[in-house]
Amino acid sequence: MEMFEAVVKGKVQGVSYRYWAQQRASSLHVKGWIQNQLDGSVKIRAVGTKENLEMFLQWCGEGSPSATVESVEASWNQTEERYDDFRIRA
Repeated sequence: MEMFEAVVKGKVQGVSYRYWAQQRASSLHVKGWIQNQLDGSVKIRAVGTKENLEMFLQWCGEGSPSATVESVEASWNQTEERYDDFRIRA
């Protein structure tokens, strides 16, 4: 299974970025999680098909309507991890 981990920087906390990401991931059948980081960034671990992950990663660079994404650093891997859905972690 394909997987990427990404760190999204910019104005991505307090602008419903995680909620919108969850909705977009669910619509693409992408599983995993998203979590705010102490430095103001957002970390994402996403699992799915390569095509759907690429579409989701593209969305991550655009973000929610109120977000201002400055950068997305992503690393790709193969994984055996399984998730039931895409969750917002506290």
